[in-house]
Amino acid sequence: EEIRAVVESQFLNMRIHSEWISDRPTKVMLTGGAAQNDAIAQIVSNVFNAPVERLEVINSAALGAAMRIANAVESIEWKELNSAFIIPCKEIFTPQEGTFQLYNSLGRNLKKLIEKSSVKTI
Repeated sequence: EEIRAVVESQFLNMRIHSEWISDRPTKVMLTGGAAQNDAIAQIVSNVFNAPVERLEVINSAALGAAMRIANAVESIEWKELNSAFIIPCKEIFTPQEGTFQLYNSLGRNLKKLIEKSSVKTI
């Protein structure tokens, strides 16, 4: 339970600190090693109230670096690179019923805690 709480709080914190964007995500693309964990993917879907997709490729940071080089050095268009290399897994995680209200409540509490503990500068 404690580890789940840590994961939930990390993604709630990410959600809180991305609220300035104003548009709610319609899809989350989860990458990196932890993205391979189904439980984490489900938590992200629940916290953001959006479907979560993962990439077929596991080492996405290296892929992203290689794509940036191909774009910069070889002038290959992003659209072409994306269609060739950004292949989502077939499995999509969707928000579970009732979790949106729960995470909204937890998010408000976490936001108050963050605001209360923030250091104010003069």
